[in-house]
Amino acid sequence: LRRRLPRVMVDPVHLEMALLNVLVNARDASGHGGAVTVSTETLTLNGDAASRDLTPGDYVTLTVADDGDGMAEHVLARATEPFFTTKPTGQGTGLGLAMAHGFAQQSGGRLEIESQPGDGTTVRLIFPVAVTNEDGAEAPTSRYRPDAVDDAAPPRILVVDDNAEIASLARDTLVETGYEVAVALSGEEGLTLFETALREGNPFDLVFTDVVMPGGMNGLVFANQIRERSEAAAILMTTGYNDQMALDGPQAEAMDVLGKPYRRSELINRVQSALRQGPRQGPGRRTSDFGPATA
Repeated sequence: LRRRLPRVMVDPVHLEMALLNVLVNARDASGHGGAVTVSTETLTLNGDAASRDLTPGDYVTLTVADDGDGMAEHVLARATEPFFTTKPTGQGTGLGLAMAHGFAQQSGGRLEIESQPGDGTTVRLIFPVAVTNEDGAEAPTSRYRPDAVDDAAPPRILVVDDNAEIASLARDTLVETGYEVAVALSGEEGLTLFETALREGNPFDLVFTDVVMPGGMNGLVFANQIRERSEAAAILMTTGYNDQMALDGPQAEAMDVLGKPYRRSELINRVQSALRQGPRQGPGRRTSDFGPATA
């Protein structure tokens, strides 16, 4: 690791989580007796910055390299997709690299992966060097954001999911796109946040909620509670639950449902669509492009 690196402005907790996720993947890929190398360096981007979706300037890279089997081209192409994993069922969520990718983009940088079958994998987290104001204070670096949302009046979204990793991934994806996002890990917590926002005159424009949340209020009951309090908020539901009983009945048929697993781009498109349409008034359920939802 290089000493005296320039400072970067990132959330230290999220950085630790991102690095841990990348390291876990590298460890699993290397197997017993393999090697994982962590390194840091500085990077200056000029004319080639645009090709990497970055602005010209100075960056710090945090690199994790393993000597495992590497990735086939089709696996590499999907490595940062949410829920995508090549590990056996129950041994991987498919969220680790997706979360690290989202964190890097939200921090104004990016995540890059280089891999060849039989030649290991290198994951590189790239962060912009902190900009210093005239008074010596560090100014926030601008983060990547697609031109999807009006910065002057960003819609407010409430994400509700009992899985903290999935909730965090959805939040990061939507924040990157320009939305103002709050997260709740249960229907009860979500209802409290929704009611507080109503009282304060700053209501949510859309609620994105999981259907199956064990141990408390499920998504359908939660959505019904939201409807009783406001007809203005759009509701987009999501589930990976395979039991159709969770989505049967007239109430469910009136909801817009995004099946898990879903791609980051699909979440953004469906949120934009739900906001344009407003509250659903009739039946019509759609699923993810991946096909039928699975547990």
